[in-house]
Formats: sequence, C-alpha cells, structure tokens
Amino acid sequence: MNYLLSNPIGIDKEIQSIQKYLYDGLVDSWGKIDAHGRAYKNRKELGFVPEVFLGNNEYKNAYYSDSDNKKGIMFFLENQDHNTDDGFKFKVRVKICFMLNLDEVVCDEERRDVAVQNDVVGLLNEHPTNQFQVTGLEKGVRNIFNGYEYGNIELETDMHPLHSFAIIGDLEYYLTEKCN
Repeated sequence: MNYLLSNPIGIDKEIQSIQKYLYDGLVDSWGKIDAHGRAYKNRKELGFVPEVFLGNNEYKNAYYSDSDNKKGIMFFLENQDHNTDDGFKFKVRVKICFMLNLDEVVCDEERRDVAVQNDVVGLLNEHPTNQFQVTGLEKGVRNIFNGYEYGNIELETDMHPLHSFAIIGDLEYYLTEKCN
C-alpha cells in the first residue's frame, strides 16, 4: 500500500513525488510493498527508532515485518542538517530505505539483490523532476540505520531471502511554495 499525505509541503512534497513515482514504477514487477514517506527519528527506551506517522498521534516502527507486508517496505530518512544559500531552496541528504523479502518481490532461484537495487536506481535516474541526485548506495542494517536502535529486527544478517539497502542522494526542495 502506498501511504500518502493529503497536503504535503516542503520536503514532504518532494519526498511524496518520489515515493509515488517509485511505487508506481515498481508495483507491476514487485507487487504491493508498503511505501511510506519520511520516517521520524523518535526516542524509545533503548535509543532512537525510525517511525512513520499514521495519523491521530500514532506512529509505527518503520522496520520490515512480514506480519505487516510479506513483500517489504520503503521509507525515507533525512539528515538533520538542511542547508540553503538563499533561505528559499534547501538541500538535504536523504536515504530511500528498502527492506525486502526477495522471494516475495522477485520470484527466482537466485538471489536478486542487485536486480532490485538496479530497478530503483534506474527509476530514480529517469524521474522527471530530478530534485533527487543519487550519490550512493548502502547495504546492511548496521550501515543503513547507523544511529538507530535495530537490535530487535531479524534482518541484521541480511541473509536470503531478506535484503536491506538504501539509495542515498541529495534532495533539493523549497520550504514554502516558490514565487515567480
């Protein structure tokens, strides 16, 4: 399911544009993964956890759970530093995180981790607005979620059929609507 905001602004507007584009581009070949926008770095008892906002003051842990969706999940993590030269256009480092069950997404006898990464990068490089510039790729829970508590998730070893990766890039956005 693609979880969308009703009236996104600022960074959420650009993230939602990418979220919709990726979801629409991947759903035919991967099936319906859970797609969320920006995850929040919320403090819990043992440390910080990425959580997606569900509405009505309710958050949900963003980590993959096969009880929620067997195929997988996608969400965005933002760096906490947003830079600007003019006070209008901002730039921030963003990770587009994927936690997938490869057996559910790409039915094949072989491990197709590089194939799913290629699917995402290929779509991002073709995105019409081009507000997101790919700068890297991270693999493995420890790398992707550095600075977060992840001890209770089963994907730490990243063994087949599970695969976690993040596409890293610089996202440009306007905090408010641009005036002509």
